[in-house]
Amino acid sequence: MDDALVTATAPLPTRPAGGGSRPPLVLADDGRQYWLKPINNPQRPIIPVVEQIVGRCGALIGAPVRPVGLVAIPESLAGLEIYPGYSLATGIAHGSLHLDAAQLAWSLEHAERDENRSRYLGIVALYDWCWGDDPQWLYQMGANADYEYYSHDHGEYLLSREGWTPDAIMAVVDEPRTLTLRLSTSLLAGFTELADRIASVTHEQLVEVLSAIPSSWPVSDTQLEILGFFLERRRDAVATRVRDRYLHHWA
Repeated sequence: MDDALVTATAPLPTRPAGGGSRPPLVLADDGRQYWLKPINNPQRPIIPVVEQIVGRCGALIGAPVRPVGLVAIPESLAGLEIYPGYSLATGIAHGSLHLDAAQLAWSLEHAERDENRSRYLGIVALYDWCWGDDPQWLYQMGANADYEYYSHDHGEYLLSREGWTPDAIMAVVDEPRTLTLRLSTSLLAGFTELADRIASVTHEQLVEVLSAIPSSWPVSDTQLEILGFFLERRRDAVATRVRDRYLHHWA
């Protein structure tokens, strides 16, 4: 498909603290703010594809990810220089819904706050299922925030550097990708419920995730089919690890 859900209407002055893809923040015609990763981002053209798939997979299993969607960059914003040597181009970009008062983190803390223990379970599972790399997280600060953590910046997930070839996929498709955390096992029901959600992901749901990728993006149908095989093959094993094996990694 090549239909964007919303259209960017204006750039906003906020810039991320870092990141290779240099996402700009824009206001869209639905009145909400999105961080954009276009195909012509300074990192790699495949990044929006990975971000869109991982975000949608996270939503399928109830993992703590920001809502994602497709955002059209219109002619009115084309040529707008976001960083030196990097300007927006017309087309469809990956969009991640903005989180107010967000802080970037490379470690998971504040387990006692709100539902973070349950959220961390989802982070572990998503990292395993989608072959995570370069783990990063966001959390909120402020009067109304409670340090809720979100999985963030998934551009290195899904073997995005190795390329989606049968050889690269088959080399790791049955291997665990464990993100070890040390937290209480007091919420054992959380393990079971999350494992059940993962195991219940259907072939049709994965097809819907992959079919949402615009045809104008730099990924072939064959590569998407390989990714679908990868995610479907790993699904039950990840559910089993969440239900059983991960219990031994949590204090």
